Amino acid sequence: MKNLRNLFLIFAVSLPLALTAQLSQFYDEGLKGYHFGETDEIPIAAFFQTYQEDLGLTDLDEMIVFQEETDELAQKHIKYSQRYNGLDVENTIFALHTQNESENLALAHGCI
Repeated sequence: MKNLRNLFLIFAVSLPLALTAQLSQFYDEGLKGYHFGETDEIPIAAFFQTYQEDLGLTDLDEMIVFQEETDELAQKHIKYSQRYNGLDVENTIFALHTQNESENLALAHGCI
């Protein structure tokens, strides 16, 4: 029983440290964010092409929708993962959020 308790304590202390290291690495490597005003007209469909160079994307990259939802304010929230030359890229996620009922973006953020 004592060994089990010690194992639990080691796990409880080391897990948060491991998660902190992973999150720090995630945020240090390519986190991007864009905020758009009400007068900006950046449609969802044009975002990745418009910001391709700034995001470091090439013609071999694809952004694949893996989650899409509409909230009670009629704002869309779409999450993408990255595929490069047909292969899924690990630890990539990018989210686009619309302005109310329009197809224009209010916010875009993520890590590529």
